[in-house]
Amino acid sequence: LLLAFAAMNDAILLHVKIGQWNLLWYAGVLGVIFSVGKGMIPKATSPHFGHARRNLIEDMNLELEKLATHTHYLPDAWRGKGWHDNTKKAFAPMFQFKANHFAMEILSIMAAPLILCVSLPRCADKLCKFVRDSKVEAPG
Repeated sequence: LLLAFAAMNDAILLHVKIGQWNLLWYAGVLGVIFSVGKGMIPKATSPHFGHARRNLIEDMNLELEKLATHTHYLPDAWRGKGWHDNTKKAFAPMFQFKANHFAMEILSIMAAPLILCVSLPRCADKLCKFVRDSKVEAPG
């Protein structure tokens, strides 16, 4: 963003101030932060690369297979595609976060009586008629 401002008018970097410093100071600080951060990423040939050498795609597939041993559910579309976005989209709704699941349970406890108060009176006659027509007298 700062480079776009500089391309339009280089005086912007020197004369526009945010707080005590001008935009050129912020550009320099952000450049240093970026350079230091990029330098901290290990190279693939580094001996300190360690666990990052693992094949993350293979790890995702193995974790899905481990989960399948417990759930007994692993569709063919997921096999070998643990890394794929479609697999995540199909998998995520099945396992909600506990907080989300708890909130839905509380909401359903509050919503169920309201729904029954609104919809039950409209269909009560049909329900009573169904029970009356489908009951069977059992001897004894």
